[in-house]
Amino acid sequence: MFWKVFRLVRERATGDKIDPITTRQMKRVIRHLSKKYQLEKSCEKLVIYVEDPAKVVETTVVTTRKKFGHGHHWIELYLFLQLAGLAIN
Repeated sequence: MFWKVFRLVRERATGDKIDPITTRQMKRVIRHLSKKYQLEKSCEKLVIYVEDPAKVVETTVVTTRKKFGHGHHWIELYLFLQLAGLAIN
């Protein structure tokens, strides 16, 4: 996953693609590491319930450890979490 993101970011920043030899070598390394650490290629999607994002929002709003510079920052976070919850469901 990180390799794919790195490739995309580098390509957008420089305009050049990584040469095919390096890409093949990286695929081999990734395959080797996934076998060595018994990693699965695909992951199972987790179930998320409507109550879960609500708990996150509630914790974020009432916590004293996190300070927001402006009131609209926590409102934006609250709206983002609500939209993320809708998208997940």
